[in-house]
Amino acid sequence: MRIAQLPCIVHSTVILPGSQVQIHLENSIASDLLKLFNNKKEYDPEISRILNKQYPLTKNDSTITPSNYFFGIIPQDFTGDVGCLCRVISFKKLPNDTETTLIIRSLVRIQIETPLLNTGNIIWKSNVTVSNIVDTLSVTSTDQIKPIVLDVLKLTESLETTVNEFIATYKRALKRNTNEHFLLLSPLSNTLFFQLNNSQLKKNWTKIIQLRKEITNDILTTDNLSNISDLQLNKLLSLLDNVVAMIATPHMEKLHFLNALQFQDRIISFSNVVNGFINIFTELYSTTDYIKRYYSNATIIEKANLIANQLRSLKYFVNDVKGKPYIAEGSSSPKRIVYMGNTTNTNNKEYIDDDAVDDDVGEDDLKHIRNFIKNVKGLDIHVDALSMLTKDYRRLKKMHGYQHNAEYQLLRNYFDVIIDIPFGKYSGQDMTIDVVKSRKILNDDHFGLISVKQRLLEYLSVLKLNQMLNVKSNDSNENVSVSRPPILLLVGPPGVGKTSIAKSIAKVLSRKYQRISLGGIYNESDLRGHRRTYVGAMCGSIIDAIRKSGTMNPLILLDELDKVSTMDGKKTSRSNGDPEGALLEILDFEQNFSFMDHYVGFPVDISQVLFLCTANDASTISSPLLDRLEIIKIPGYTTEEKIQIGSKFLLPKQIKMNGFNRIPNGDFKLTTEAWTALVTGYTREAGVRNLERKLASIVRGKIVEYIKDTETNETSQNSLITTIRVQSQDLYKYLGFPLPSINDELLIDVKYESKVGLVNGLSYNSNGTGGVLMFEIVKIGKFQNENINNKTIIDEPIIKCTGNLGETLEESIKIATSLVESIIKRNIIDGINEAMIHQFLSSKYHIHAPMGGVPKDGPSAGMAITLALLSILLQIPIDRDICMTGEITLRGKILPIGGLKEKMLGAKMNGMKHILVPIGNRNDVISIITDDNFNEFNDKNFMAIKSSKDRQQIMQFRQKEDAKLLYDKVGLKLTYVNDIYDAMLAIWPRLMFKEPEDTTKYVESCNSNTITSKM
Repeated sequence: MRIAQLPCIVHSTVILPGSQVQIHLENSIASDLLKLFNNKKEYDPEISRILNKQYPLTKNDSTITPSNYFFGIIPQDFTGDVGCLCRVISFKKLPNDTETTLIIRSLVRIQIETPLLNTGNIIWKSNVTVSNIVDTLSVTSTDQIKPIVLDVLKLTESLETTVNEFIATYKRALKRNTNEHFLLLSPLSNTLFFQLNNSQLKKNWTKIIQLRKEITNDILTTDNLSNISDLQLNKLLSLLDNVVAMIATPHMEKLHFLNALQFQDRIISFSNVVNGFINIFTELYSTTDYIKRYYSNATIIEKANLIANQLRSLKYFVNDVKGKPYIAEGSSSPKRIVYMGNTTNTNNKEYIDDDAVDDDVGEDDLKHIRNFIKNVKGLDIHVDALSMLTKDYRRLKKMHGYQHNAEYQLLRNYFDVIIDIPFGKYSGQDMTIDVVKSRKILNDDHFGLISVKQRLLEYLSVLKLNQMLNVKSNDSNENVSVSRPPILLLVGPPGVGKTSIAKSIAKVLSRKYQRISLGGIYNESDLRGHRRTYVGAMCGSIIDAIRKSGTMNPLILLDELDKVSTMDGKKTSRSNGDPEGALLEILDFEQNFSFMDHYVGFPVDISQVLFLCTANDASTISSPLLDRLEIIKIPGYTTEEKIQIGSKFLLPKQIKMNGFNRIPNGDFKLTTEAWTALVTGYTREAGVRNLERKLASIVRGKIVEYIKDTETNETSQNSLITTIRVQSQDLYKYLGFPLPSINDELLIDVKYESKVGLVNGLSYNSNGTGGVLMFEIVKIGKFQNENINNKTIIDEPIIKCTGNLGETLEESIKIATSLVESIIKRNIIDGINEAMIHQFLSSKYHIHAPMGGVPKDGPSAGMAITLALLSILLQIPIDRDICMTGEITLRGKILPIGGLKEKMLGAKMNGMKHILVPIGNRNDVISIITDDNFNEFNDKNFMAIKSSKDRQQIMQFRQKEDAKLLYDKVGLKLTYVNDIYDAMLAIWPRLMFKEPEDTTKYVESCNSNTITSKM
């Protein structure tokens, strides 16, 4: 349709069809427009009749204006010829006002034949053509239009969700108890909220929702519709116009959308506009998160500067609204004039001092520091701090105005550090302690670690008792006791949960958590801080951790304590101090109440800090430092414990990390057989780190299979998910071959070699794990005997040792050799003849411990070496699945050793089935099988047996009771041994001993009172 001589104007607003807007025109322009409307000679009544028929007035509109008020609007600063045909709904002009308000309804796009762009405030008449995209659309089938409709509906739904989420987030930020206040600092978020939360927009959005429903019913849900009607297409186009008109988008994007006269171009422009608007919220949230992170890590002075600048900028706009000039504080007259806001209003001018920003920042800093020093007496701070801080403040004040001076910046940084120290602030003080709930939290977060949990619960019980007593003492004005936190050292192999339990402890105690890694620290200043005389000086890691925590009683984890102050595994003295020396003060209750940081310069009380230390090997820590720590040993996990940890913690964690938990109705489990095969065949560690890696590999492998099945098969996702389970035979597919057992590597039969002389000892490794240490003895020849007076002198066998053995281990070999010679000469073992004795004593032997690249030392291999020599003597092999540990004496007594649980776990991991343990280690065995203290174990039956003749009966009773529990717990058969003869009977049950000779007849009776000491 073509309209002749339509009045047209240029306006700064981009008006789209289908919206009702309010515009402002100068009174002269509005008056000229009214004259044109009322002059019927110049306005074709036929065109007015056609327009009134196509775009009828509503009941509300018909009572306001005549029916022939139509005109065209073209956007300002636009080079095209596309505008919008509009109808005037109402005129409004207030007395003494220079502008007239028009409420108009935009109807349809028009192409103006003679556009007069950039003409300013004038009216012209031009022939226009009404643009009807439906007439030019060549794609009208339902199948062709449905994908486009789906995309449009998805975009509008996404837009609705984004706007609603933003409005809800903004309203939450207006509340007090929230952490989203940073959203209110953004002018963009405030502007968006006021634009999107007004009543008119809500009405427009209701119209959009109604259009969306009609389009869905007319086009998407109608299956028998072959072609799209003009009405349905007009509804779709009206939806596009209403959405773009509603949202606040850049001026040029709306111009491009207005000028899109082709259907495909308009769809593309619509998508760009909506997606660009949604991206505004994404960038807004991103910038808000950035500000939040900066603010959380900023110092107090930096926070004050940020807030001061924010308030200063708000002053400009407050004065702009009030119409008052802004004069910087401290200035009698402005130095320079800056015009803010609407420059056409001569009353709205602001006067700003050029140096106001720098001066105000400096004044704010000094004021903040001065207030801090005034309040020092009320803080929990050392008395020496006041004089020192006052002196430094005076120096800083004298240098005010010389902010670029290096010394000024050093003092500023120093006060930043001091003010950040949270003097007098403690967390968890008002916490009501619930020991039962705390125990449940610890058990839910960590499996095992009984000793650590028990010690923590003891500390919580002490705090609970103090709370109960302090409530009563408040009425009687008694002194309130303060419980000292424990200083714990957790010693154990890697991967057993030493570091991770610290977070759970902090959670239970409601304390802030900070971690300091001591590995690689070689300078005392890393802990104590640098003196301020040095360039780049800073506070030590202890004070820095307290600053970051915001409280004076955080939980600080000193990780890898055994790695501090070491170089190449040896203690070294350095000119820059010993970090262990600094730790002596930090970890001592009698000293750390006045801990001196070199940078701070005055004592700081850190006695309420809960220090938790970890180490793999306590032997590398100095004795004075160990004396200050409460040591809790954490051994490795048994097979059953690993299975429990893997099934309850590690597998769900890996499933969640890899996204497998987001699959609907997902069911991912390992069978019991698969767990056992995984733990015993694919892991050889005391902890569970490698187990977690293996589980991650299984999860990723299963995800690959799932994706492959969903892409190649037509099977539904739900049916695929329910079949995802791992059997023991599936492990090879994801993890490859299992780790070889020591039996498969070292203890397999060798051609042409005898089986005697092979024995399995047990070792405690430097990383806190246990393992099997095999010894092999072979005969390598005879030595030339010495003849004296035609008599052969046989002294002792010659033994050569290899395998990177230490001095203590070589001494154990000598002791074992002497013990075997003693047994031979005393003729204790029945069945040994002269030929066997001569053969043993006149031969050369070679003792070797495989894996020579690993240093080996310690006394616990004495029993194993003795039995290996006896195996050579008797020519009887030792079973391959038997292992043993224990120190031997010259009399054959087997002494207890350390690290028993780690050695047992190492034996189990390497395929051992039977273990010989010194009877002196029975308490350790009980702690392993009961996970508790020895005094809770029923030991009354055999404690009454005191006769030495009943020793075998005692051992049989203990072995029967303990062996069953140990086999259920670890999977090893247990035998207690008191001496080498018990060990021989355990290995060779048919071995016979001769009755021991009674030696008491050679001892004369004497009176102890007559014995005197001679010096």
